[in-house]
Amino acid sequence: MQVHLPPGFTPAHSVMARRFMQGESFSRAERALLFEAFDLLHRANVATKTGRERFASIYERLIEAPFADDYLRRLTEARSVEAVAESLRAQVSRKILPTLSAAGLVSPTEPLSFYLLAYCLYWWYAFARGYAFEVEVLRDLETSGVPHQAHNVLDSRARRSPFDLVVLGFRGDIKTTTYFLQVTRTQRLPHDFYITRVYKSGKRERIWVVLLKKHVWEAIDGETTSVTLSALATALPGTLQIEQDDTILIVLDYEEWKARMLRVHKADKGA
Repeated sequence: MQVHLPPGFTPAHSVMARRFMQGESFSRAERALLFEAFDLLHRANVATKTGRERFASIYERLIEAPFADDYLRRLTEARSVEAVAESLRAQVSRKILPTLSAAGLVSPTEPLSFYLLAYCLYWWYAFARGYAFEVEVLRDLETSGVPHQAHNVLDSRARRSPFDLVVLGFRGDIKTTTYFLQVTRTQRLPHDFYITRVYKSGKRERIWVVLLKKHVWEAIDGETTSVTLSALATALPGTLQIEQDDTILIVLDYEEWKARMLRVHKADKGA
């Protein structure tokens, strides 16, 4: 068994992977490099006697396929998603090393297999946290009465749909944090709106917000205040405007967005 890392995976990327495995925290600037490191590892592969297999394929086959459905089922059945999500995520995380070792894919004789372990732990962490937040959001929308159609998180094929939900004809995605705006893979923003969270360091809390493209904002209208992405957390609450590359995004509090969606829906029904 031999691991091949992709071209472009530098010592700086290696440092990020090792820091992730040590449970360290990252600054905003460091997170961009962290994301880049694990994106590059999509193209890493393991050569065995039976052939080569990419890290991404190994993760899907040995980690996501056997564990994801049960994790999501237990998550959706829980009375409080927040209360159980971390415990359920950790239960699977503890199984990853034994699973890879049993498959002969992590070995002390191949030091680079460390990166396969790191890759699987990272993407399981991202998967579990992302869907925990998504289940919270979808549950809240259902309770609030905001009209929407969402993909079925318990269906593996539906989970691969290009968007998470539709509200009043607009396609949306649910993101754990605003860091998705900073990385190369998501600079092109294909959806009409994004539900995410902003961390307010002073109060040590995460605020739910919605980022809308201008054509969506025109459907609900209102005034905005221009801010930069880095200043977003301190400017909230309010109805704000940021520019991401060539895209203008309107940012407003999640509860305010729900209220506006309900008003537009009622107005449409009245018409």
